Amino acid sequence: MQGQDACPEDILYTVHDRDEIDAIEPLWYLLSAHHREEARSNARAFVEEMEARSFAARRDELLGKNRDRALRIEIARDRASGRAVGYCVASGVSGGHGEVESIFVDEAYRNRGVGGALLEHAAAWMDGLGTVEQILSVFSGNGSVLPFYARHGFSPRFVVLVRRVPGP
Repeated sequence: MQGQDACPEDILYTVHDRDEIDAIEPLWYLLSAHHREEARSNARAFVEEMEARSFAARRDELLGKNRDRALRIEIARDRASGRAVGYCVASGVSGGHGEVESIFVDEAYRNRGVGGALLEHAAAWMDGLGTVEQILSVFSGNGSVLPFYARHGFSPRFVVLVRRVPGP
């Protein structure tokens, strides 16, 4: 990949399998809070959906979607405190596409290369699987992350518009 972020030495990166997905739950809730805040400011049509979302639902979605695909979970921890400060969930299949399913870095650890390292590790893993394309989705209210992804070789290809249909 094209990223130039260095892998910080004060961060320990560990790889986990699908059975350990619950380890990302505390960080996922921080990501969820960030997305809810962005939705309130930039994507009001999705606030209610985001506020109702639970980690259990997201976990079940990830595991179900990737039942027949390889799944990799990487957690970044501060070496001094042992505290989890970031994670990346990636999936893929040989000859098909790889996907960064979810990535997050605690605000206090941003702009230090943690996210770049997580993204580069996931990309290298997907390369090793033999994926032919790597994708990720960015919530429309979270456009400030686009330059970060561009530094790592990701470019917008589609804009997907969603119309909410009122429930019964």
